[in-house]
Parts: sequence; C-alpha cells; structure tokens
Amino acid sequence: MKLKHIEQYLSQLTFNFSDPKINLEQYHTPPHLAATILHTIEANYNDIDGKTIADLGCGSGILTFGSILLGADFCFGLECDEDILEVFNENKNEFEISNCDAILFEINTNALETNIFKTKVDTVIMNPPFGTRNAGIDLTFVKYATRIGKVVYSLHKTSTRENIVKKISAFPNVEQVDVIAEMKYDLNQSYKFHKKSLHDIDVDLIRIVTL
Repeated sequence: MKLKHIEQYLSQLTFNFSDPKINLEQYHTPPHLAATILHTIEANYNDIDGKTIADLGCGSGILTFGSILLGADFCFGLECDEDILEVFNENKNEFEISNCDAILFEINTNALETNIFKTKVDTVIMNPPFGTRNAGIDLTFVKYATRIGKVVYSLHKTSTRENIVKKISAFPNVEQVDVIAEMKYDLNQSYKFHKKSLHDIDVDLIRIVTL
C-alpha cells in the first residue's frame, strides 16, 4: 500500500487531545509521521501483515488502526489514560474494526514484573514518551516492550540516540538494535510552555530484535 493512501486513511481518525495530560507527555502523532513509521516497517521488514501487534501507549489508536489497515491479524492497544481510550473506542466503532482491543494498563517499573500476554506478540510498535517530564520513562516503555514482543519498533529523539541505543543494547533480552530511519516530528503547540505553534523535532525509528 502506498504511503499517501495510509496517510489519507489515518487522517480520518479522531484525535481528541484538547486537554492533554502533561504528566503523561501526551502528544498527537501526526498522520504523516504514523503513516511513514508503518510504511517503513512493513515495506522493509514485513513485520505487520499477518502479525499480532501491540501498541504501547496507544492513545487514540493511530498506530493500532494503521497496523490493522496494513493487514495485522490482531492489535492490542495498551494505555493508562481512560479518557483517551474512550476516543480509541470511538474510532474502533466508527470504522467498524473488530480485530483490535484496548487494554487499560500502566507501564511502570512494577509492570515489568507482570506479563499480560501468555506468549510474545510478533511486533510492538510505539511512540513512547520522550522522558522530558518523567526521566527514564522512555526506557521503561522499551524494557517492557522487549519483554512482550519478538521485535520492537520505537520512536526516540535523535539527540538522545547514542544514550538510548547504548542502554537498550545492554538489556539482557535484546539481540540487536538498529536505527532504521530518521524522521521529522511536526509537534503542534499543545501546552502553555510551548513557544511555537509548530516545532519540528528530529526523531529516530529504532528496531529492536529480542531473544
């Protein structure tokens, strides 16, 4: 499927972040960025079509529903915010999607001791918090993702690349870590402390193969 067709589909979804929660570092993933992430994963690695997917910090579901569009067998969305899960379910019902489900679940250090899946899912795809407000939360997401997924795709600031790759590579259940794409995150003004209406952030799409 062409990139523009994925983006057109994702642009139709509802993304209600009118009152984002700063403690959760909630930001809307733009349709173009989400489409580029998913297109890169499927076109280069075939890790979506026919696979079981987990979307950590799924929000209103843009990566979940994009994965379904690209042929995922089933997609689990994990999210700690009940309010945004209502939007997820609105999208699910509006587009009459049956092969996905949202799970209210908080990813933290305690969650690392609990695996909610009996076996690993095929692929984890996520845009985790960058850790700007909650230091280390990005790596907490990655650590949990490597416990539940055979392969993990995660988005991180390019400025943190050296540190992120080094720390992920040291996880005991990680076999390989690669930066597979550099992208632009067009971040809209979401909070009062944002000085610009639109801010471009350089981000890396990282692929992690687990043991």
